[in-house]
Amino acid sequence: MLFRSSLLLDGDSKARRHIAVATDLKQVTLPQRAISVEAWVLIDKPAEWGGICGVIQDNGDYERGWLLGYSNRQFSFGLASQHGGGRMTYLAAKSQFQPGQWYHVAGVYDGKTMRIYVDGKEENKSVAQSGRIEYPSEALYTIGAYHDTDENFPLAGMLGEVRVYNRPLEAAEITTHYEAKREAFPKPEAEKQAPEPARPAVGPY
Repeated sequence: MLFRSSLLLDGDSKARRHIAVATDLKQVTLPQRAISVEAWVLIDKPAEWGGICGVIQDNGDYERGWLLGYSNRQFSFGLASQHGGGRMTYLAAKSQFQPGQWYHVAGVYDGKTMRIYVDGKEENKSVAQSGRIEYPSEALYTIGAYHDTDENFPLAGMLGEVRVYNRPLEAAEITTHYEAKREAFPKPEAEKQAPEPARPAVGPY
């Protein structure tokens, strides 16, 4: 069954539920020169700042790390690099997602180009960042929230799978990953129009 292996997150802003992969970045080995992040995700409530998985500090002029997330109804991939001018680039998908539907989303950075894929197809790319990934000195490694030192916006929806690689996935690999599990995370069938109710018999007058 689909939901048996999926994580349900309620987006409670008070409880602020999410998964902390690490609270100390020294505890984990993070991608340095290249990265790919992919996830099967269902968003119930779009938000201006949404996170699926990331290591991020975006506080005024201090912007470091990376984030696979969403802004309103567009998936996004954010990253700060060695030659990014001290700023993060947030690369948005061109299409809008529908709340309550499953999507496969992937963000890829090969040291020169950022790319974002939705359901196995490349939707946007940017060359605004290059060089090694710039990490904050302190940050949380989280799944299911946009979370840095002064912001915590939990995801409202479901997560079926999250993967992080220290290499850039090829487009064909991403398509293969999407195709391999698309039947397990199906889109809802198009709503069928209900027939007009029969008019009550009246007359003759």
